[in-house]
Amino acid sequence: RVVENGTLYAGRQSGVVAFNLESGDRDWQRSVRGVDLCVRDGRLYCGGGRDGDLTALAPDGETRWTVETEPGRRTYDLLPIGNTLLVGRHGRLEGFNTETGSRRWKTNVGGFGEVKPSVADGTLYAGGPGPLELYRPREGWNAVLWPGPAQIGEGRGPVFGSYPAVGSGGVYVGGFGFSEGTALYGFDRDGDRRWRGPEAFSLTSPTLVDGDPALGVCRLYDNEASAHCLVGVNLADGSERWRRDWVDRLTEPVLAGDTIVVGVSAGAIRGIDPVTGAMDWEAPLDVSPRTVIPAGDRLLVSGVEGRILSLR
Repeated sequence: RVVENGTLYAGRQSGVVAFNLESGDRDWQRSVRGVDLCVRDGRLYCGGGRDGDLTALAPDGETRWTVETEPGRRTYDLLPIGNTLLVGRHGRLEGFNTETGSRRWKTNVGGFGEVKPSVADGTLYAGGPGPLELYRPREGWNAVLWPGPAQIGEGRGPVFGSYPAVGSGGVYVGGFGFSEGTALYGFDRDGDRRWRGPEAFSLTSPTLVDGDPALGVCRLYDNEASAHCLVGVNLADGSERWRRDWVDRLTEPVLAGDTIVVGVSAGAIRGIDPVTGAMDWEAPLDVSPRTVIPAGDRLLVSGVEGRILSLR
């Protein structure tokens, strides 16, 4: 689910729906596979998940282009950058022309598994089944002779990494190392590993919070304690600042203003102080949250029951 210019776009395998953010009214609905969504400059890009298809829709829902791809190359993540749509697939990263849908290039990433791209200051970071990979645009004749960006580095750390969270001080990835288990890893912006932080059976990339020090708030599952947790991590050295354990499953934490907001499966959202981990407030809901999205002065909550709530 994504939001732009007063419109909420929600998608699943069976179709995509556009809602008016203010009234909640349905503006349009299309039978387009929309497991993965992203929006840029009014154009909605839809990924078909396991089917791998790609579709671009105009603000009124009109189809701009559709690309059918080979079986087994499902989509995991979409990211439009300039005139290129980056598509993370199973073991591969691809670049498509945002205007026509034609594929410009493709590159294999490590092995077979989820590939998720992030871009900051002209560098493309790809997390996936192999180590963190770094790319930059080619220049001069190399840009003519070779399609796609050039790999400039490789992070020394985990394999099977999560989405690279890029901040001013570095790149942060939750990942698995064969000799080290699953942990949060911190790299500098050139891919050199700086630290290995909190461990967990299941650990996602952090939500970044500016400050002194800068913090990352991670969702994880502690297998030994059988607890769902939020952990605040000092991004300078990977040390754990605080930890909160809950029985209920948690949504990915998001930053709304200066508060971390997380949904709990029992039917509530909670506001967490990112510096201390203290719970500032709790709002009960009549749905079990799946996703929380900050949208201006409101929070949008998608429930596992298929309902979407707008909260102020």
